[in-house]
Amino acid sequence: MRPFKINRQFTGHKGSVYALASAANANEFYSAGSDRIVALWNINDQEDGRLIAKTNDVIYSLCFIPEANKLFIGQGKGEVHIVNLITNQEERLLQLFSSPVFEIKYLKEYQQLFVLSGDGECCILNASDFSLIKRIKISVGKLRSIAFNNDQNIAVIGCGEGYIQLLSIPDLTLLDRIQIHEPGFSVNAVCFSPDKKYLLTGSRDAHLKILDAFTMKVFESIPAHNYAIYDIAYHESGDYFATASRDKTVKIWDATSFEVIQRLENTEKEGHRHSVNKLLWLPGNDILLSAGDDRSILSWELQNAAML
Repeated sequence: MRPFKINRQFTGHKGSVYALASAANANEFYSAGSDRIVALWNINDQEDGRLIAKTNDVIYSLCFIPEANKLFIGQGKGEVHIVNLITNQEERLLQLFSSPVFEIKYLKEYQQLFVLSGDGECCILNASDFSLIKRIKISVGKLRSIAFNNDQNIAVIGCGEGYIQLLSIPDLTLLDRIQIHEPGFSVNAVCFSPDKKYLLTGSRDAHLKILDAFTMKVFESIPAHNYAIYDIAYHESGDYFATASRDKTVKIWDATSFEVIQRLENTEKEGHRHSVNKLLWLPGNDILLSAGDDRSILSWELQNAAML
C-alpha cells in the first residue's frame, strides 16, 4: 500500500537543498541551498526552475510574505537578503548575526519576523520596515526551528541543548525552558498541529516527541528514525504529518494514532539518496515536497486518500 507516489523530481541545484517556501501561486514554490541560488518552480512545468536570486553565501532559510510580495533569504554568515518579487530587485540586506540564519518565520497577526541563528540568538523584526524590535539570547547552541500557538499567545523555539524555550507573544518575554530531548542533542524541528492540541518535536537523537500543547508534557516518545530528524510538517487537514531525516527517508504519520502510514525511501529508483533536510506541503494540494543533500526536490502526491 503506497498512497503517496513520486510524480516529479526537480533537479537543477548544484548543491544540497536546505530551504523550501510557498509562493503566491499555489502550484509554485521556492528552493535554495548550498549552491547560493534561489529558484522558483512550478509543479506542472517540466522545465527547470526560474532563477530568482544569486547570493554570495550558502542559503539555509527562506520566508515568503504574500501580502508584501517579498522573499526573505537567510544565509550562512548571518545575513538576511530581502527581495522585492515585483521588481525582482534586492530591497535590503540585513547583517543580523555572524553565524547561519537557520529559520525565518512570519507572524502575520503582529506583522513580525522571527529570525533564528546558529549562535543561539533570536531577532524579532518589524515586517514592514525591517527595524529590530528585540534581540534575545536564548541558547548557547543553535536555534533551528520556531512554531507559533496563537491560542496560547506563545512561540516555541527548539534549542541546541535538547530543550525547548517558550516565548510570550506579543510582549516577547522568556517563559519556561523545558528539557525534551537528550541533553546536547539539538531540537531541529518544532511544529504545532493545526488544531493546536499537540506540539511535535524532532531532534538529533532521532526521536519524535508528542506533547500536550496545553501542559507541555510529553505523552509519547517515538524512536522515529535511524538518525537525526530535520523537519516536521502537518498537512493542512490535520489528518497526517510528515517527518524528514538524515537517514534518507521521509515518513508519513497518522495524526491520531501517531503510527507510520508510509515510509518514503530510495526504492525502485524513487526517494532520496542522501539526507532529507526540508519538507513543504503545497497549500490546497495533496502534494508533499521534500528536499535533500542529493541536490533534488521530490514531489510526492497522494494517489488515494482512502488508503490513509
